[in-house]
Amino acid sequence: MTLRVAAVRYANARPLWDALQGRPGVRLITDTPRGCAARLAAGECDVALAPSAEVIRRGWTALGRGGVASTDRARTVLLLAPGPLADLREVVADPTSRTSNALCEVLLRERHGVAARVVAASAAPGAGRVLIGDAALRPPPAALTLDLAADWAAWTGLPFVFCRWATARPCPPAAWANLLDDALEAGLARRPALAREEAARLGLPEDEVATYLTRTLTHALGPAHEAALARFARHLAAPARCA
Repeated sequence: MTLRVAAVRYANARPLWDALQGRPGVRLITDTPRGCAARLAAGECDVALAPSAEVIRRGWTALGRGGVASTDRARTVLLLAPGPLADLREVVADPTSRTSNALCEVLLRERHGVAARVVAASAAPGAGRVLIGDAALRPPPAALTLDLAADWAAWTGLPFVFCRWATARPCPPAAWANLLDDALEAGLARRPALAREEAARLGLPEDEVATYLTRTLTHALGPAHEAALARFARHLAAPARCA
């Protein structure tokens, strides 16, 4: 059987799936976070590096220890605003994201008490914008740039998990998690080489990308990350307090 794997194509996720490239018995597809979730929901893959909000909402089964998380600043999950948060009425969602848009909603509503809607598009002159992924490593200028992971950490004292390996199967074979964990260990060991390759692809300094992959982000999830996911799940389930 060939295991069909959908993985997030951004630099921040590469340590999780790099070792799966060309591996016998694995067909690897890369996509956006939203695309990976859509592929898993449609049955187009067996395993996906899925947005944590979708894993929670759909009740998918987590696999192994691999994910993309941040203890504080994530750098590539941002809210760009033209002025103070209190003035926001609408925020344009990142079309490639699920979790980051949901996180923005939770923080604005629960932490900041801001009655701003996260929408697919907006013509409002004072609208904000969620920006994620490689493009956020060099974001456009904004009057206010809020790192959503740092804001979550300041509020909760917990890390934030953006995505993790998951499957729609309620009882997947143990070999799947073992394969993904082996790939994780190989990817962690190769982070210096991956930083060189990603820096060249993105046109960024190698030391900047190396810091991003080794210090800014965490790829092996533990108990604190599970606690953070449980808290995020509670906020996702909470009724909206703002319009």
